[in-house]
Amino acid sequence: GAPFFIRRLRGPEEYLGKDYPLFFDTFDELQSILNDDNATLQQRMLDAHVYLKALKESSSFTIESFERQLKQCVEESIQRRLAAAV
Repeated sequence: GAPFFIRRLRGPEEYLGKDYPLFFDTFDELQSILNDDNATLQQRMLDAHVYLKALKESSSFTIESFERQLKQCVEESIQRRLAAAV
């Protein structure tokens, strides 16, 4: 996977996992990361590449996994609505 910097927000964090190496919280933090020495920045990029490659190979990125998660989300939503109606 091609590494990329991304701001730590709920959606990307849920998708990538909280340990993605190139998350940043503020633009000052991103600037600090980009100003790291070359070896540190290259290591972060390599870590992110390995992380993304492992994520891609995991079972969570299959259509079956998506369908299972969607079904679970719908079922939980229905159960919450039914419980609230009682």
